[in-house]
Amino acid sequence: MSSIFDDFTLSRLVFTFRSLEDFPLPSYPGSTLRGAFGYAFRKAVCIAKQQKRCEDCILAANCAYNYIFETPRPSGTTVMRKYEKVPHPFVLWPPLDSRRQIKKGETLSFGLVLVGRALDYLPYFVLVMDELATRGLGKERGKCRLEKVVDCREQVIYDQQKKELLPASSEKGAELIRRAGDVPSRVSLDFLTNLRLVRDKRIVRRLTFQDIYRSLLRRLAILQRFHCGLTPEIDFRGLIKQAAAVETVVDETRWQESRRWSTRQKNYMPTGGLRGRMVFAGDFEPFWPVLVLGAHVNVGKNTSFGLGRYCLVSEVF
Repeated sequence: MSSIFDDFTLSRLVFTFRSLEDFPLPSYPGSTLRGAFGYAFRKAVCIAKQQKRCEDCILAANCAYNYIFETPRPSGTTVMRKYEKVPHPFVLWPPLDSRRQIKKGETLSFGLVLVGRALDYLPYFVLVMDELATRGLGKERGKCRLEKVVDCREQVIYDQQKKELLPASSEKGAELIRRAGDVPSRVSLDFLTNLRLVRDKRIVRRLTFQDIYRSLLRRLAILQRFHCGLTPEIDFRGLIKQAAAVETVVDETRWQESRRWSTRQKNYMPTGGLRGRMVFAGDFEPFWPVLVLGAHVNVGKNTSFGLGRYCLVSEVF
């Protein structure tokens, strides 16, 4: 199946830490990890720390931190004109297990998805993760060591013993779509982390397939444009209109309230969203590539914190 996202490029990595002491984990580690990661990244790479705002720095255009974490909209582009920033080129996948305490000697793993040219900055990610482990994870700064990093081909690209970083494999959209199999007539989406979708400037609490597809299509198109350098013609209006014909068969989602502390805002920010399973039926031929790729880059708001992650299951009749 040919798709406008055949050349969409991403790399999926798994970082594994070994705990050097007992320490607690928050109920949702994604927010804690994302905040600490951003802070450690800036501390490691920024050489103009006297600048309070990245946009005022003369090094901004060539700065790894600015691209990865601030991600300003390039000047001159007509896409996303109402926004100063575009979606970040990475997604954190925090651990989904229910552990609230990590014991000394136990391992803790989480995923990191890099989109397009973000893979060029892989050494920065590994360096910062290594330093973050030494500094300590969680509120109580539990000491760890970065034991290994594994890429999407199950190749160990970094291990603590050798201290050597190998190139990471990446995957094209065409490969991921082909591997997902035949287009089904029924699709199950299981939202593993809080899904926060906006419709008419409000968070949606009762989802339709059209809501999900609209958000995914726009997200993938923007990621592809700004981070993969590809600008295929996409019939947004036509595809989104077609998505309205897909029927909701099962809706087992529930709202889960949560919040996170924002150091930048000096306030708590809402992160509540929908979790659970939905089943849809219809003709998925036009929508299948987007659903497959969306399962790798999440959907909705706060995806860099790990929100909006879903598992895609197809049934072919």
